[in-house]
Amino acid sequence: MNGTLQSRPVPETLTTLPDILKSLVSLEEEEKRLSESLAVVLSNSDPIQESHNRLRSLAPLFDSVTSDVELLADKIGSTAQTAERVGGRVMLLDEEMKRVREAGERVAQVMELKTSLGDLRSAIDSQDWETATRVCARAMSLPIKVTTGPFAESAVPTADSPLPPMQMLQNFREQLRDIFLRQFQLASTARDPGMTTRFFKLFPSIGWEEEGLEAYADFVLDLVQTKSPVSTKTSSPLYYVTALTALFESVCSILDQHQSVVEKYYGKGRMYTVVKKLIRECDKVVKKLLDGWEEERSMSQKIAETALSVSPSFSSTTRKQSSQMSTHDDEKVDPRDIDKVLNEIAAMISRFSAFRRFLGVNLQRDDFVELEAESTSLYSSMPPVVEIEVIQTSHCRMLFDDLVTKYYIPLEVWYLRCTIAQAHKTSIIDYSLTPPTTTVPDLVFYILKSVLTRLTNMGSIRAVEGVIEQIRDVMENDYAGAIKHKLDDVYRNASSTVNIGRVEKTEKETRLDFIVSYSYCSAASILISSGKEFLSAGVKYSSFSPVNFIQSSLKVSFYVEDEDGYSSAEYQDVDSLTESNYRTLLGQAIDVLVRPWEKYVTTFKYTELGAIRFDRDIRAVSTYLSSQVAFADVREKFQRLQQISTLLNIDKDEDVDDFFRSSGIAWKLNMAEARAIAGLKL
Repeated sequence: MNGTLQSRPVPETLTTLPDILKSLVSLEEEEKRLSESLAVVLSNSDPIQESHNRLRSLAPLFDSVTSDVELLADKIGSTAQTAERVGGRVMLLDEEMKRVREAGERVAQVMELKTSLGDLRSAIDSQDWETATRVCARAMSLPIKVTTGPFAESAVPTADSPLPPMQMLQNFREQLRDIFLRQFQLASTARDPGMTTRFFKLFPSIGWEEEGLEAYADFVLDLVQTKSPVSTKTSSPLYYVTALTALFESVCSILDQHQSVVEKYYGKGRMYTVVKKLIRECDKVVKKLLDGWEEERSMSQKIAETALSVSPSFSSTTRKQSSQMSTHDDEKVDPRDIDKVLNEIAAMISRFSAFRRFLGVNLQRDDFVELEAESTSLYSSMPPVVEIEVIQTSHCRMLFDDLVTKYYIPLEVWYLRCTIAQAHKTSIIDYSLTPPTTTVPDLVFYILKSVLTRLTNMGSIRAVEGVIEQIRDVMENDYAGAIKHKLDDVYRNASSTVNIGRVEKTEKETRLDFIVSYSYCSAASILISSGKEFLSAGVKYSSFSPVNFIQSSLKVSFYVEDEDGYSSAEYQDVDSLTESNYRTLLGQAIDVLVRPWEKYVTTFKYTELGAIRFDRDIRAVSTYLSSQVAFADVREKFQRLQQISTLLNIDKDEDVDDFFRSSGIAWKLNMAEARAIAGLKL
């Protein structure tokens, strides 16, 4: 049929009668086919009728469902209206209950405020300061909108106390502050540690932290006393060094002993306030000592006299003038006196450098040092030091920086140049050796070593930066330049000998002078190479981890030693070293022992008995080492190990974080390290 419809011609195209007739015949055939198709469809109407009947039978069911839905909608609508009315009333009731609760809480808080103020007055009258502090803190903990609200201002005042509650509370706080300050001053004057601690810990509870810290700072200022040296004469070379040492040790001792107390009651980092006042006091004492030192040592005169000294010159004309001037200057300035002054300056600056480092290590905050697993181990061998602001801006630092710039650098350079010139002047040629040698290289490099040792021992970056370039210039001009001019003089003398004859020296003497002068270069080259190798070996050795040394020491399989050998091993250093050098050596040896030990102990697991044994081992080692010297640095170096032992020996039921915060220990470990150590327990 579709094919017929598609082939049916368009009437407009039928232009002839045959075409029209043909089209009519086609249409009649198509009509006949359609009629037959309709007849077939009508003859098969039973399925259609059956479907129609089934649809008609569903109509009553749909009518019933429709009526049920309408009835349910009516019921739900009524219930929804009821629920909406009830919900609205419930919301109003909740709001009223909320207001009632708030009013009840407000009334309870106001009553608590009134009760607290009454109890506070009674506690003050009975001089029960702990109760007064506790009640005052309870009143201060109430919300500010309660204490300043109109209800409290109308309900709390009484006939005896008509003031508003906020003003009344402030008056009580100020009264307690004045009482605590007065009692604290009396206790500190009487040197009563119990009463001092009693009143010191009450300040932060009532909001007077700064006042308490200021009072505490005034108290510890009395403890900072500059001890007079053994020799009361200021002319003693140890007077000012000993005075500065006593001053700085007093501050460090106070910080070490009192930091845990301050941080326990006032919070971590609050010792900074006390230290600021101590540093200001140190500024005054240091200024007074350095002024006295400058006057006693006549430093201005020494600087002026050394500045007038003529620098070595190597021209033949000025060498004679230089020798005459240097002879005149030597009568005024003795290099040995300058050396003593330089040693004194270096000792004073080294004391301040150690003091700065101690403060930097003990006062740096946790946010300054972030331990990263990739870059820093749990126990770093050298903890980072962050210089705190109070040191950076202190007058002490400026005074010692001026000491370096004004006195140390010019005197050190002058001393080096003068001693090198004297080494050339007083050199002795040993003709008995082959080849003949001179004492100049040994003397010059010995002097250079002493100067560099003094420079590095000061621990001052400013001094190193200021003097190292000048030392290099002095070595190039005064030492190497002198050798060059001596060689030039040899050639000039040789030519004059050939032309004139025996005027000054024979040809043999000229050759000997040449050989001796050339020996300068050879000896200097050997000493420089030796120094470079020694320095390179030291740097290479310091880059290796000392853990291998500890491991190898712990794996020793024999302890066979007789009494003589043991005594010789123990006391040979005491016999061969001075007290100062022995102290330095022992301190460095303890560092090499303790720092790798801290890392090595973290590789073990610990039972309860094992932790007790570990604590016993640490105490035995620290006690023995402390008995070998008369200074307190040993136990300080073992503080981290002792705190590791403390964490390993706490009860299993005790929380590490709570113990870390509430123990009152001046921790050298941080919280992350404490948790890691606690995790080593089995």
